[in-house]
This record gives sequence, C-alpha cells and structure tokens, in this order.
Amino acid sequence: MQPTFSDGHATGIYAWDYLRHLGENQQKLWDEYLQKLADAGASRDQEQGLTSLMPLSGKGGCA
Repeated sequence: MQPTFSDGHATGIYAWDYLRHLGENQQKLWDEYLQKLADAGASRDQEQGLTSLMPLSGKGGCA
C-alpha cells in the first residue's frame, strides 16, 4: 500500500498498526496538529505560501 498525501508526496513505509492508529485517532490527531500550528502562530494556508510550521508576522522560531 502506498498512500498519496494531500501535499502531493507519496513516499514512506508504514506498519499496519500505525495506519490503524491514524485511522482510529484521526480527529484527535488532527485537532492536536491544528493546535500546534495555532500555538506556533503558523498556518497551513497554501495561498500564503505556507505549507509547514513557518512563523507568521515575524515572530521568529524554527520551521
């Protein structure tokens, strides 16, 4: 099985147990991810050219 992700990448090797974990916990994991973005002052909005944990408005930090 080789999933294709929404950002276009299609690489990686995943154990069935891990894929099951992702499926069973999708909403919780997604909510945690969005909270981490918000805490970092980051966005996943591609219109702004931001596709990863990049700081907004000159806050500094690592991506």
